[in-house]
Amino acid sequence: MQRIALPFLSIILLFVACEQKPKTEIERWEAQAERVEIIRDDFGVPHIYGKSDADAVFGL
Repeated sequence: MQRIALPFLSIILLFVACEQKPKTEIERWEAQAERVEIIRDDFGVPHIYGKSDADAVFGL
C-alpha cells in the first residue's frame, strides 16, 4: 500500500505546487510602476527615479 500511496501523493503535491496563476500583463505593469517615482520640479522638468535602470526606463 505504501509503495502506491507515496508516488501518488508526490505527484499530486507536484501538480498543486506548479499550479500557480500567472500574473496578467496589467498586474506586471502595475508592479513595475510601483518601483518608479516621477517628480516634476518648479520648471516642469520631470525627474525619474527607479530602483534599477530598467525601472527608470519604464518611467520614460
